[in-house]
Amino acid sequence: MVTTRKSTHANIIFKYQKNNITKIYLNTRAVIYYYRMAAFNVTDCLVLKIEENDPIKDRVDNTIYILYDTKEQTYVIRGQRECGTARSGCTFSYTCEDENGLVDYLQYVICHESTVNEILYNYDNLPENSNDITFEFLQKYDHSDYEIGGYNDRKLSRARLTKTLRILRNVFNYYN
Repeated sequence: MVTTRKSTHANIIFKYQKNNITKIYLNTRAVIYYYRMAAFNVTDCLVLKIEENDPIKDRVDNTIYILYDTKEQTYVIRGQRECGTARSGCTFSYTCEDENGLVDYLQYVICHESTVNEILYNYDNLPENSNDITFEFLQKYDHSDYEIGGYNDRKLSRARLTKTLRILRNVFNYYN
């Protein structure tokens, strides 16, 4: 069964179909398909892991996980800086609304002389609420089974990083 409803805003006509796919017809006659969801239950998503390699100590100095929360429309940052062998580093947790601000932050906290390892993962076991996603959780499930691709020992590039962050924002999977 198809139900049609006309919107008073911007001459948008909605057609709801039985197979849980919605077609939106705009006044320009363009059609957009998307899956309807109750509360945007997005738990299957891409996660970027950036490891800063310390060239002097020959070890990973900083580990940062980044994902995009489609419900809140923000980037979620979880990380930990190594403090040495006597104690583990303090974890940090932030959000950021746009990729330019996030790239500025990453270029500040990662030394321009260091190289980075960039690994893209698909996590299919994330909690629905991004506030429940911790560094420890991401680190615990950091495994090659989730890895999609990666690059080692590269200089941090603003252009490449911005493109990768856009991938996090624009590539996602809605499911019920």
